[in-house]
Amino acid sequence: MIEARMQKALQKEFTLEFNRNESLYTEEIPLEKEGGGRGMRMMTMMTSGTGNMYKNQKEGRYVDETEFFGKKFLVKDDLETYKWDLQSETKTIGNYICNKAIAKREQKTLTISNDDGQMKDSSGVDTSTIVAWYTMQLPISHGPSNYHGLPGLILEVNDGTNTI
Repeated sequence: MIEARMQKALQKEFTLEFNRNESLYTEEIPLEKEGGGRGMRMMTMMTSGTGNMYKNQKEGRYVDETEFFGKKFLVKDDLETYKWDLQSETKTIGNYICNKAIAKREQKTLTISNDDGQMKDSSGVDTSTIVAWYTMQLPISHGPSNYHGLPGLILEVNDGTNTI
């Protein structure tokens, strides 16, 4: 029962508003429910930030507004470019027929260990697979979070850790 409550507490709802070149991805903040208990609210606040992301595809940039541990951060950067491999597989999400696309993401990693009293660091590259489902019924190249670049609106994406 506790595991189910924690999983529910970590789920969030977002809204994606868009036009041809721009999108705004905002978290929906629910009204506080009774009986949640202080510990659960504190855990949710400590483990995940809240935020809004503005993307301008025409200019190739984004602005990410995030609150983490009670502090607000504003990150401005260039949009990441994904090399999508369009697949023939389809599925229905809501009333939309969606096509599958796959991309690989490489991220640099840094590991610091304390072996035999000696601090050692090693760097490497971690590769993850991103699976996106997009619909050509909405021929807009946007999607949730920082995902974009397909010939239709991305309705679902899984990066190996999270599903949006």
